[in-house]
Amino acid sequence: MKKKIFKQLFFWNSIISLIVLIVVFLLGFIFYYISSIKELGKINKNTNSLIKCSQSICDIFNFVNYPKEDTSDFIIRDNGFVIEFSDEFINSRLPFNFSDINFLKNFLDKPKEYEAITKEKWLLYTRESNLNNNKYFIMTGVGLDIPWRIFKVNSSEIAKYLIEESDRLIKNIKSEEDLSKIRTRADIIQVVRNDGKVIEWGWSAPGFIPRNKLDEISKLSKIKIEKSKLLIIEKLFEQGNFYISIKMIDLLPIWFYLVIVYLILWIMIIFFMKNFILKMLLIKEVPDVSLREAISKGETEIVEFKSFKSLDQSLTLLKSVVSLANYKGGVIFLGVEDNGEIKPLEIKNLKELDETKNKISQFIRDSITPIPFVEFEEIFLDKNKSKIIIKMKVAPFYESLYSLNGIFYRRLGTTDIPMDFLYLKQIISKLR
Repeated sequence: MKKKIFKQLFFWNSIISLIVLIVVFLLGFIFYYISSIKELGKINKNTNSLIKCSQSICDIFNFVNYPKEDTSDFIIRDNGFVIEFSDEFINSRLPFNFSDINFLKNFLDKPKEYEAITKEKWLLYTRESNLNNNKYFIMTGVGLDIPWRIFKVNSSEIAKYLIEESDRLIKNIKSEEDLSKIRTRADIIQVVRNDGKVIEWGWSAPGFIPRNKLDEISKLSKIKIEKSKLLIIEKLFEQGNFYISIKMIDLLPIWFYLVIVYLILWIMIIFFMKNFILKMLLIKEVPDVSLREAISKGETEIVEFKSFKSLDQSLTLLKSVVSLANYKGGVIFLGVEDNGEIKPLEIKNLKELDETKNKISQFIRDSITPIPFVEFEEIFLDKNKSKIIIKMKVAPFYESLYSLNGIFYRRLGTTDIPMDFLYLKQIISKLR
């Protein structure tokens, strides 16, 4: 039985530890999620305050000259124009990471000027590159009139430069891996696969999100899992713009910490709750004998009758508790005579019942070593709950035998007798 109880103890300790871990984790995550959403919401509102948009124009001067760490990761106009693009999430499956290739195709033949809704003026040039049966569009550009440029540039001279720069880039591209590492001497670059997937999108490069991806953005959930990353996403739609801020959490370290916390919880619970779990398991080992069944069969090795008079001479009751605990456990019915006659405890209120149970528990604590596991159950014999039989379920021993005032007792038939030396030696050898 000891091996069986040990396995159950291990199992229940693991289950309780897991439940506690899940509850703690969920509470911690909910708190973190709520605080993150508030933080990201403030960032979006702050970003919105830096941009002033009318129907066709957005003034982004204050936004461009503001620290980027305090602004939204993505700012997308309702027509798909990208005001801000964060390359931190470029390898994710988020709908922001797609570009309308029709816009890039407008600049295939030669460098052309483009004026964005932000009033920025660009000279843009697109080239195609074919790798592994995929076509890639590589757009480079130079700002002609942009907030962060303090001098104007000559459009015709820049056009020649963009053509030369594009030739250089195409020449150095040998594989798809080179595309993600591409670097240009132009102001901006954008690399897009023929299905619209963005490979590279340099800061402030003009471009458009495809219309179908805009619909996905409007329906984007607040939590997404991307590979081993958890993304918390907060959106704001103001002035015809989507402001999106994202907090990314690496899940791998969290799993490591959860395992450590689980082991700590397991040790703490086995230390603080071992007796509680053991009592639950050992009490279950005691056969659940009903009062009617006990009276019909009489006293046995695991059933004992005691009158309430035994409380005045507690030694006889305590001997039975120790004897049953040192055997297979058992049931004591307080309020039944040895011959099976019922003489219940008569009380005026339930407080008297509690006092009686506390009195018995105190007897056990004061006289029996170690303290055995005993569960009390009340059997009411009338509707007024004034006549009561107390049923005591005594759990069997697990790690050590029980003694009453230094004497070990055992069950012999229906009597309680002290253990002799040989019997005690035999039981102790089994415990080892």
